[in-house]
Amino acid sequence: MTSEISGTYMEASNREAACPCVVFSPPTEDSCTAVLGWHIGRGSFDGTKLDGLNMAMLVHAPGNMKDVGWTVSP
Repeated sequence: MTSEISGTYMEASNREAACPCVVFSPPTEDSCTAVLGWHIGRGSFDGTKLDGLNMAMLVHAPGNMKDVGWTVSP
């Protein structure tokens, strides 16, 4: 199975300009709620082209994302 992806990433959260939770640093408050988005400019997965696809995910973590369970809505 092979994959190669390039594109654009964006995020918005209830935090500062760049949410520290997304890189597994401690949250600046007790929990983190974020919207994460990707646009795949060019890519493939196991021979299937993914060019032009978009994906978004809503995430809530009641603490540091590396230490707690997340609630996710794709």
